[in-house]
Amino acid sequence: GAQDERIATVQELILFPIKSCAPQIVSSSSGWLLTSSGLFLDRVWTLVDAEGVALTQKAEPNMAHVQPSIVMEERAMMVRCLSKPELGTLRISLEEEDVDRM
Repeated sequence: GAQDERIATVQELILFPIKSCAPQIVSSSSGWLLTSSGLFLDRVWTLVDAEGVALTQKAEPNMAHVQPSIVMEERAMMVRCLSKPELGTLRISLEEEDVDRM
């Protein structure tokens, strides 16, 4: 019979809900959706300055401390600052049509 020639197994996926910010690690068993454009909700949001210009981690290294986390059960993205936990967590509601695609 055919021999199993598995050479690798995906154990976790890394996505960046907010461009240039810290990643969210997702286990491969979570059933995270892969769309025609890539991982679901990957790099969907961008931080901008007062003029609407996108910020980058190259120009603003502290963006690496901004940790977004998509919580599907709550239909929300939780955002916290890793270097300033005293700031608490910002909860951003997600649009139902986005979450319902999962």
